[in-house]
Amino acid sequence: MPRIRFRWWSGRAFTLIELLVVIAIIAVLIGLLLPAVQKVREAAARMKCANNLKQLGLAWHTYHDTNGYFPPGGMLNPDWGGDAAAKWDGQGGWQFDQGSWHVYVLPYMEQGNLYNQLQALGMGTPRVDVITRAVTAKILPAVLSYQRCPSDGWNPNNNSTNYVACTGLLNNGSDECKTPYNPFQPYCNGAAFGGTWTNCGGSNGMSTNSETPKTRGKTISSVTDGLSNTIMLGESLIDKGDPHLYSSSIESGGNGRGWATFDGGTGYHSVLPPINYPIVSASSMKNQDCTPDSKVNFWNWQVSHGFKSNHSGGANFAFGDGSVHFLGQNIDQVTLIKLGIRNDGLAVSVP
Repeated sequence: MPRIRFRWWSGRAFTLIELLVVIAIIAVLIGLLLPAVQKVREAAARMKCANNLKQLGLAWHTYHDTNGYFPPGGMLNPDWGGDAAAKWDGQGGWQFDQGSWHVYVLPYMEQGNLYNQLQALGMGTPRVDVITRAVTAKILPAVLSYQRCPSDGWNPNNNSTNYVACTGLLNNGSDECKTPYNPFQPYCNGAAFGGTWTNCGGSNGMSTNSETPKTRGKTISSVTDGLSNTIMLGESLIDKGDPHLYSSSIESGGNGRGWATFDGGTGYHSVLPPINYPIVSASSMKNQDCTPDSKVNFWNWQVSHGFKSNHSGGANFAFGDGSVHFLGQNIDQVTLIKLGIRNDGLAVSVP
């Protein structure tokens, strides 16, 4: 019987140069592929973010259908004006804190059980700090799944939120920068831009922060410029937006009130600064006197409390009719302002 012989391949092996060329080609292909993968991921994140805003916008309308008005941007009971007891409580918030609009839409975001727990702590009862009680009882989740945008990777376990309500034009007069920088103040005079607004008091948008049982949320009939032409909700970045988004979530040793507190920045973002105005992260600029550069400092309220996102070129917004639109950061500033004001009589179309 003949014997079978096995022969090893006798061809020439790869040289080191050839191997390096192959590796280089693979590296180039990976380099070409990564940007495409990143674009797909960002597109998915932007879509998820828009969907979160869509659901929250629908929750605002369901709240209106149930109560006859939109949820309060933030609720005190009673208001702090003239009541000596309504003061900073030393535990990360104000006394008589009865929650942000995120609290009031809980039943319409499949969080009815959490809302019932908060009600049991005294919601609706005057002179009760419900949110401090909730923090003490440890019933507040760090963050709910729909409250963070996937594009914002800063401290994902932080208990604040990327979704905030529009208060119209707000110029925060309590800024204490050693080197003042307030470039957008001229926009507060609407007459200079063909508008009818006369100030930046933060009361001409669809949200007002320090509402009380006597001054309830806005109604559909108060949005005289049209729901489809008026911004209701938008995006912000916790470490680069309104300082309350950051500070309310880190008070009390990191167990702050975050998304639940009435004074957490979620109820009064403004269309005064441009979309995506560049701000340095609060993690880098911890000096609250706005040094070294008040032009880009997180603690300069005059420039930091506008809408912003990590999406390329703009941010998502939910409008009063429940629709969601992506507005580019190069939008004309007066057009943005008109979209943020609910009752100036100068309705403009969404770009």
